[in-house]
Amino acid sequence: MGFGPSSSIITMAYDKKKILITGVSGLLGSNLAYAFASDYDVIGLYKNFSLKLKGIKSESVDILHASSLVKVMASFKPDVVVHCAALANIDECERNPVLAKQLNVEGTANVLQALEGSDVKLIHISTDAVFDGLKGRYKEGDATNPANQYGITKLEAEQIVSKYKNLLIVRTAFWGWNAQPKLCFAEFVIQELSQGKKIQGFTDIFTTFLYTFVLARLIDTAIRKDLKGVYHFASSTAFSKYAFACQIAERLNLDKTLIEPVSIEAATLVHRGRDLTLCADQLARDLGQKVPSLEESIEQFCRDFQSGFFSKIKMSGDL
Repeated sequence: MGFGPSSSIITMAYDKKKILITGVSGLLGSNLAYAFASDYDVIGLYKNFSLKLKGIKSESVDILHASSLVKVMASFKPDVVVHCAALANIDECERNPVLAKQLNVEGTANVLQALEGSDVKLIHISTDAVFDGLKGRYKEGDATNPANQYGITKLEAEQIVSKYKNLLIVRTAFWGWNAQPKLCFAEFVIQELSQGKKIQGFTDIFTTFLYTFVLARLIDTAIRKDLKGVYHFASSTAFSKYAFACQIAERLNLDKTLIEPVSIEAATLVHRGRDLTLCADQLARDLGQKVPSLEESIEQFCRDFQSGFFSKIKMSGDL
């Protein structure tokens, strides 16, 4: 399986299924919509920030309004629902725990209510933040112990959807191209280093996150294999945030000496787990394929950047 721009779009050998994506204007939602557009009939739901991608329908629907969700589900009749919508900014969740609970917990309950009585496949996007980050290489059966409001609300959401039979919970961490006017860490690294600016990289925060288009291919395979239950979608290798930034700099011939290695202790951030690495052995076994390494994800990301592929996502957002 390749990892370049030409492989970013998923190809499948069966009739199109209908996929509904909540939070389609978010980073993951927009990237999944683009990845699935050629081979699925896709509709995306957003609240304020619309998305304009060729071949994708979109509607403004507030997931806090259960009746609106019921209406769009009945109209579109999806085969699969990918629930991406969430308040994912860790600091914002800490500043506004009420809003975090509304969007991450109550919104999820409304999605589940809209699916009541159906056999639609629900893919619930969760997070590595359901763990405390004290040991790393977490397996699906390990005890959860979130360290912040974001993780707490996402774990509550998992508990809500767990009663649904046709369910796949995707615990993951990711990076990709933001359709909204903000940058993920990888985009920030490229922007700042390209301008000769110094940045900081944490040497004691470790992750197994995936490039969104690699994650999309894994989710597609999971749909075809009809996986159910809780799975960790993660890279087979792990990096610190500092090493991750350095890898991108090296691959794109940027000056990695501009990246200052620092400890999380030096930052005034909401408590974050230091080692939230996930073990994806169960996923690899049940998909019947190797899980890509973080190096492979970085390689595809950088090729997509150099080819200009990313601009298709960046130009799709509209306030």
